[in-house]
Amino acid sequence: MRRLMLGLMLFTFSLAGEILQGPFAIKGNHLYAKDKLVGTLAKSVAIIKIDGSAVNPESLQFARIVEIEKDSMGNIIKIRILGWED
Repeated sequence: MRRLMLGLMLFTFSLAGEILQGPFAIKGNHLYAKDKLVGTLAKSVAIIKIDGSAVNPESLQFARIVEIEKDSMGNIIKIRILGWED
């Protein structure tokens, strides 16, 4: 029973997205935060606001906090904007 609970906890933590603080930039197919490479974007990356509506990649430069989700290959498949600049 303990092994099952431990396994479920580890699986849940692996599904959690990574939260990053900006400023953000997309150069080519790479995402940068504070001028450091965060990761490679997947071919069909979704950039959404916290309410679920899609936004264009250019608006990412005005984001303050984002949550990213990666696929099994380490490519970014979803960027959720959690906060905007004032």
